[in-house]
Amino acid sequence: MLNSLSMTRKLMVTLVPLIMIALLVITLLLNTEVKDTSSRQAIDAAHLLATEEGNHVLSQLNYELQQLKGLASVARSRTLVPAKQRRQHFDALLKQYLQDRPALIGSWTLWEPDAFDGLDDNYRNTATHDASGRYIPYWYRDGQGNIQSEALVDYESPGAGDYYQLSKESLKATILDPYFYEIDGRPRLITSIVVPVLENGRFKGVVGVDLLVEEIQKQVSKIHPYDSGVAALFTNNAVIVAHPDEKRLGKNAEQTEGDISGEALPALLQSIRSGNAFETVTETPLFEGKTLILNDSIALSDTGYHWNLAVAVPMSKVTEEADLLVRHILIICLVSLAALIMMIIVVARNISSPLSHLAKALNDIAHGDGDLTRRLDVKGSDEVATLSQSFNTFAERIRSLVSDIAQRSEQISAISVQLEGHSQGSRDDAQQQSHEVEMVASAMNQMSATVSEVANNAQHASDSTRIGDQQVSNGQKIIDSVVHSIRQQADDLKTAAKAISALEQGSQEIGDVINVIREIADQTNLLALNAAIEAARAGEHGRGFAVVADEVRTLANRTHSSTQEIENTIANLQQQTETAVHQMNLSQQRSEASVNDVEKAREVLEQISDEMKQISGMNLQIASATEQQSATAEELLRNVQQISSVADRALQGASETADSSEQLRSVSMYLTESVKRFKY
Repeated sequence: MLNSLSMTRKLMVTLVPLIMIALLVITLLLNTEVKDTSSRQAIDAAHLLATEEGNHVLSQLNYELQQLKGLASVARSRTLVPAKQRRQHFDALLKQYLQDRPALIGSWTLWEPDAFDGLDDNYRNTATHDASGRYIPYWYRDGQGNIQSEALVDYESPGAGDYYQLSKESLKATILDPYFYEIDGRPRLITSIVVPVLENGRFKGVVGVDLLVEEIQKQVSKIHPYDSGVAALFTNNAVIVAHPDEKRLGKNAEQTEGDISGEALPALLQSIRSGNAFETVTETPLFEGKTLILNDSIALSDTGYHWNLAVAVPMSKVTEEADLLVRHILIICLVSLAALIMMIIVVARNISSPLSHLAKALNDIAHGDGDLTRRLDVKGSDEVATLSQSFNTFAERIRSLVSDIAQRSEQISAISVQLEGHSQGSRDDAQQQSHEVEMVASAMNQMSATVSEVANNAQHASDSTRIGDQQVSNGQKIIDSVVHSIRQQADDLKTAAKAISALEQGSQEIGDVINVIREIADQTNLLALNAAIEAARAGEHGRGFAVVADEVRTLANRTHSSTQEIENTIANLQQQTETAVHQMNLSQQRSEASVNDVEKAREVLEQISDEMKQISGMNLQIASATEQQSATAEELLRNVQQISSVADRALQGASETADSSEQLRSVSMYLTESVKRFKY
């Protein structure tokens, strides 16, 4: 599928999804990391806020604790006041202490028997004393704000007397869990701060103050983390000091907070009691969606106690900044993706544009007008520039090769025309030679007939010797006829000798033409081999040249084979022709001798009558000579027939050479037309 796409689209199809996946993974990881980090920072900030707000809320308790420690220190200096005046003096001090602190609703002290002034017996059942006479005054504000006093009660009772017993047992300052106490007929939630009075490490008594939790409730109700959260204050025993739902004040969180904390309640209670920080995310009825609940403890100095400020915040508020940052990151990633895509498009076009020009140029060479003069611009030194330079070099080499092939094709065409002319001339000469050989054969037949006739006449002459004079006149005629025949035979032999000489010269010319054809065939074969090599170098685009070169090489080989066969035939013909010429010359000489003999016979014919005895011998010689001449004529006839056969083969070879020349010219024209497709 990718093979059908352009390079730009291939880069887009391959790189863009990879970049998108990479950006998506980076965005997801970054979003997760940013969200986790931001959420962690927000939660840590909420913890810090809870700690700061808790310290601020409990700063009054710590302040009162420190002031109460000062009062305890004053109590330890009681011996500076006379024993009898000591209780009145300290009552005035407690009253003044309460008057100076509007946040307090009561101040008090409680001592061990006779530990304060040793005068308990003197104060039994008096004002602010019970039957024990121990110093146990309690100063408080009534409903009208007036300061009143009374004796403390239940200080020895378990539970109810914790305000005394706890510090006595721990020898440390104590802050009691909030509890309801009726003031002016209505229950008020208060807490007590108690500081032991120690002398040399021994417990003597306590000083304490009571304060309303309502002020703490008001402060806690103003705490709104992230503008929408709420806060609650718990003691280390999980008693609710402040809460958005005031109906839960003074109750234990284990009994009331299950609807808010849900499954996280046990962990929250554990955190409240142990003082360890706590956080969880859960569904609550306080807000839509998930809620972050966290708890931080605030230590009450020098008491060993801690109170806990718990905060509930909508998780959407906690992650609000993180969500905004994630959106910004997403926008940045999208913008970056768009920028990268644009960059890829620009780079892809810069890469594909030169390649497109290269492809267009190659396509033009392969399927267009074959412009081999076209060149690509070379810019830079990168791979594309190297490819363009290589294409230009390749095109120049192909142009040079095509130009050379075109020149060679023209040369081959000219040579083929010349070869065709020579072949036509050779064929005409061979035809003429064949015709002349036929004439020689006909003359030889006539000569053979004449020789036979001479033999018959000689036989008749031998038979006629008996009649002598009577046949002299006939003998004269026969001799004249023989002279004429022999002369005609001599002339025919001269003509045949000339024809055979002409045939020999024509054979030599044919040999010269054959040599020219062989040289042309060898040059054509070499050109075809060079063309095949260059076509192989051209690869796919040179396949047509390779086919043409192979055809030219095949034709050259056939031409070379034909010329070799013709050369062999011509050589044989020349050899036979030389033999025929020699025999012709010999026959001519013999014919001339016969003429001389006949002339002598003519001269002595008049003496025939006197030499009849010699005529018989001479007739025998004539018969023998004519027989030998007949055999020679028959041999010459066979040679002439062989020459005729060679001439026929030479004619056939000349025809084949002409046909090969025509084929070579056709191939040359095809090669020329093929090369003309290119512009070089």
